[in-house]
Amino acid sequence: MDTLPVSLELLAPSCDREEVLCTGSWNDWITTTGVVRLKRKSPGYYVGKAQWPANGTRYKYFLGDWDHAELDEWGTPAGDRHFVGQRQVRDAVPQFATGGKFYNPAFLPTVERLPPNLPIPEPFATRRIAALLPHDYNGSGRRYPVLYLQDGQNLFDEFAPYGNWEVDKRLAWLAERGMGDVIVLAIDHAEEKRISEFAPPTPNRVGQGVADGYAEFLVKHLKPLIDRTYRTLPDRSNTAVGGSSMGALASLYVAMTRPAVFGRAMLLSPSIWVDQDLAEDWQEHDYGPTRVWLYGGMDETPGSAATFGILAEQLRRRNTSRRPIYLDTYFNPAGKHTESAWGATFPRAVTSLFR
Repeated sequence: MDTLPVSLELLAPSCDREEVLCTGSWNDWITTTGVVRLKRKSPGYYVGKAQWPANGTRYKYFLGDWDHAELDEWGTPAGDRHFVGQRQVRDAVPQFATGGKFYNPAFLPTVERLPPNLPIPEPFATRRIAALLPHDYNGSGRRYPVLYLQDGQNLFDEFAPYGNWEVDKRLAWLAERGMGDVIVLAIDHAEEKRISEFAPPTPNRVGQGVADGYAEFLVKHLKPLIDRTYRTLPDRSNTAVGGSSMGALASLYVAMTRPAVFGRAMLLSPSIWVDQDLAEDWQEHDYGPTRVWLYGGMDETPGSAATFGILAEQLRRRNTSRRPIYLDTYFNPAGKHTESAWGATFPRAVTSLFR
């Protein structure tokens, strides 16, 4: 195999180790032998030499083992890097995992389950709802914005059958960096009635739904209860609704039809295919701007990427002086329709919505 001598430079400002290691496909990803060693030349700056295959290789940086592998700027495990034959490689690593964790457990939110049989009408009276409070909530005396998230079963439950967003851990990661000061309400979905509960009450591809009743539950029952129970910032500019897939579709409907209450919306891979004209019904109002975060993966179900583009264009066209919509988008070329993908984008969404 032909090889090339390669000089590596690495900026790793969060690292205080004397050396950073690098391994890759040329080494069968072994972390104990045959690795490239980059030595610290100054704080956060490392250099090293490698002899890599001339036809290219994949590689990653780590600190001793894979429990301390590199992370991207949002705390997500970094993807493979690609060497394509250049003699000089310059990289940056925002942070490394610690003991296999991307977060500091000291910053985990406090999770409080709302007691059952609250003064809430059926079918919501027995619905499982959890409040994730900032790690310093009990001692801060502060008031916080609130994000009402759908599909609570998939947000931080380690035993969720399809994985979970790791919202608790994502909030810890944000908190350690002085961000993400928000109360998250995790609201379980209606199990076999989930599609109907989240579908809009319009002719659509899954049948006329009861999302209007769900919106009434949020506005007339759950939000007043949360505002009485916790130190919230109750105004619309500090109140967000969000979810993924059908939960994102319901969140869009809630934001559109209850603009006096919700001034922010987190829409992750919304199932807009159910009703591609839904956003066209967003009425003008006098309550102020609505900030929307729209995420979509380009490797989800066939045709879904096109629907995300359609929705983004509709929201831009609906942005008027009487209906201001501040839209931020992030479309991930490799993103799939999974809980882990939505969890990975959650810190971006939170920082965008509550900046």
